[in-house]
Amino acid sequence: MPASRETGLPALGDNSGIEVAALGGALGLHSVRIAATQPERERLLFDRLAGVARPWHARFVCVLALAAPGRPTRVFTGTVDGRRALGAPL
Repeated sequence: MPASRETGLPALGDNSGIEVAALGGALGLHSVRIAATQPERERLLFDRLAGVARPWHARFVCVLALAAPGRPTRVFTGTVDGRRALGAPL
């Protein structure tokens, strides 16, 4: 991680997103690259889910990367499975 190399201190990076099974895992971890704001991501997700039968099986994924000088970078991934409720906001 450049931040750790530049400062000589540990650095932590994170990314998270909702992966919807019916969309092949989209929007997922890269959702911020697809739409800049949460309302835009919600609209995009619902647009893509139009016509897809419910329930919408999904999972929340969070990835953390920890870099510390002189140590290998460690990557941790956590998931929580669930379903998208009808009409509920993300």
